[in-house]
Amino acid sequence: MLNFWHFSNNEEAPPEDRIYKVRTLIEMLVQRYKEIMKPDRRIAVDESMVPFRGRLKFRQYLPLKKHKENRNWRKDLATHVVLNLLKNYLDSGRILISDNFYTNIPLAHELLRRKTHSLGTIRKYRKGIPKEIVTTKLNKGEVTGKEDEKGVMIARWKDKRDVLILSTHHTLEIVNTGKKNRKQEEIFKPQFVVDYNGGKGGIDISDQLSSYSTPVRKSIRWYHKLATEVLFGTTVVNAFVLYKRLRPQNTKIKITRFREQLIDGFLFSEDLQELSSEEPTKPIKKKKISHVLAETKDTCNRNRKIRKRCYMCYDKISSMHGGKAAAKMTKKCYVSKDGNDWDEFLNFATYCCNTHVHKSTSKTTFELVFGELPKIPNLLKHPQQKPNYSNLARELTSKLQTIREAAKENQNKSKEKKATLDEIEAERLENENVDVVYIPPDVDELTDQEDIDEY
Repeated sequence: MLNFWHFSNNEEAPPEDRIYKVRTLIEMLVQRYKEIMKPDRRIAVDESMVPFRGRLKFRQYLPLKKHKENRNWRKDLATHVVLNLLKNYLDSGRILISDNFYTNIPLAHELLRRKTHSLGTIRKYRKGIPKEIVTTKLNKGEVTGKEDEKGVMIARWKDKRDVLILSTHHTLEIVNTGKKNRKQEEIFKPQFVVDYNGGKGGIDISDQLSSYSTPVRKSIRWYHKLATEVLFGTTVVNAFVLYKRLRPQNTKIKITRFREQLIDGFLFSEDLQELSSEEPTKPIKKKKISHVLAETKDTCNRNRKIRKRCYMCYDKISSMHGGKAAAKMTKKCYVSKDGNDWDEFLNFATYCCNTHVHKSTSKTTFELVFGELPKIPNLLKHPQQKPNYSNLARELTSKLQTIREAAKENQNKSKEKKATLDEIEAERLENENVDVVYIPPDVDELTDQEDIDEY
């Protein structure tokens, strides 16, 4: 199915657009985001990354990031990106929060002209930063800063390391954060640091939520990975945040639980119920295992592990009948208490083996033999209603039992037919009386009658 997963027509792709394969999808989702929710006064701008190691012209290598080789949004000038993203939210008194890649003094002047404030970390080598702010020696907890005639302030605060901040909305005021350190001392920070951490924290939380049960898988097509991340990562996290805001009583629900109930909602839309923060019913504890085969590293000539005895039964039997008797008996242990019903599970084992994806080939046995994916019953493909798994298991067991009986009947018929043919062939050989004469190749060379008789 993934071979036919496309989002645009390749024949109509403009040569200058590098992300034309997913541009339609992204524009549709962004437009939907705008219709559903409007941002608050504080807006954070940051990059979004998708790991990718294949060939790609605009791939970037960031050694300090978790995904070093990735598909990165930061593909253009920072000022152009910020103004393009904020074009619908300017001239309304909002505050932009960004990291040191996007933050620069010309951008801050342009945003002030459009009635928008800026707050963000800035690199010390940016053009226009006063040298005395960068070179001044500070003790831990001290802060210094300077403001230009247009209202752009550059400040540096000394913590474990220097923090260089640009702000058009703050002063050098230091406030109590309401937290205490290990020594039970109150923690003080500048107000611009507190606001910056609060604004940027949402992006970190969003990335963290998206990483739980991530749907991104290996692929040589970069647009597959990007579309998967946008559809099932970013969009699901946005839906999760919106749901918690609209349903305050379910704020304790976890993102993994939200994903599970979201899938149930898509599969069984008719029976969709109110999402619950309660975790699904815990499975019943299994009975204690009474048979465990001893682990071994020994292998046979086919490089397979040699089967060992059941060490739990060995300990039990050896204490009663001795080690020799226990060694013989424990190699005949079955997982099931009834050791004679193993053939009833062959169909299940065969089905699991044929539909299991092997690591070496990344394909199932059925697909390698027949060249297509295994057929699944229509009942499992398109359930009309929410299935009852116990009934489904019974029905599947009944079908497999019917197939097994038919196979046994065919096998018996084949054996009977073969036995009949063997009897006919044996009878034919008994009735045939044929004289066999052996003539050596040099008999013609014998000329005398005496030689012939002697021979």
